[in-house]
Amino acid sequence: RTARRNVVLYFTDPTHTYLVPEVRIVQLNLDNPAASIVEELRKGPRDTDRYRSLLSEKTELSEVTLAENERLGGKVMTLSFKRAAHDDARNASLVYGSIVLSLSGSICNAVAYDFTDRSGQIDMPERVNKQPLQRRQFTGRIGEYVPLYFSNDRYAGLVKVERVLPQANVHDPRNRLSLLAAGLISSDPTRLKTVFPAKTEAGDIISIVSEGDQFQVNLSANLAGRLSSLSEDQETVFVYAIVNTLTDMYGYNRVRFFVEGRSVETLAGHLYLGQPLLRNPGIVEQSTRN
Repeated sequence: RTARRNVVLYFTDPTHTYLVPEVRIVQLNLDNPAASIVEELRKGPRDTDRYRSLLSEKTELSEVTLAENERLGGKVMTLSFKRAAHDDARNASLVYGSIVLSLSGSICNAVAYDFTDRSGQIDMPERVNKQPLQRRQFTGRIGEYVPLYFSNDRYAGLVKVERVLPQANVHDPRNRLSLLAAGLISSDPTRLKTVFPAKTEAGDIISIVSEGDQFQVNLSANLAGRLSSLSEDQETVFVYAIVNTLTDMYGYNRVRFFVEGRSVETLAGHLYLGQPLLRNPGIVEQSTRN
């Protein structure tokens, strides 16, 4: 018996740091849905720009069993592998974490999961006293893509790229601006330019305060001094990279700039900042993925 079902599968981001959800419709074996989920994970993500699979291509599942566990108050699902799902012990947490998160998000008949191969119970840092593994032990590894905006190579427009943040930090505006200030990474298109000056420090973004539908961004005098020599195009992409990055957060539409707690009319003498700025979709080029 099979049926098409909407499932959430967890793969790693390209840096193998986080486990990121990919939603897809799969043909589930209703008699053994866990085997279907593991097979989909083994096949890998459909969007290979944003996701990676660390499951071994030689992964071979031999048996799936369910047993009551009185201490945990529910059933434990044990997946026995003929060939373990990981090739490298250093990746075991991500490999089996992806399975736990995918199974617990799509199949609700177990409270914990165990993994064995021909050598016995598969070990990993999350396992305590050989106990089964639960979803909560891997939720700290869940990441979520967020949009950032960098300049094109002519400082004539912005290009949207994506980064992964821990899911718990997605709604913190400082985390998003910190990623923007950190600049480009090797997987970004080579035609992009960072908008923050080199050697920008965490303290240069003094605070980000929300008020209604507005963020108030307070910059340091040190950073403002280095921004004062920007050209008109450079000032524009700097300001709207921040505005567009922050207003991609639900419920926020405007950004107001301050320097050392005082309102400013401009940073480099070209763009008026004496009032909150709305998002500027017209400055954004067609989105580019990492």
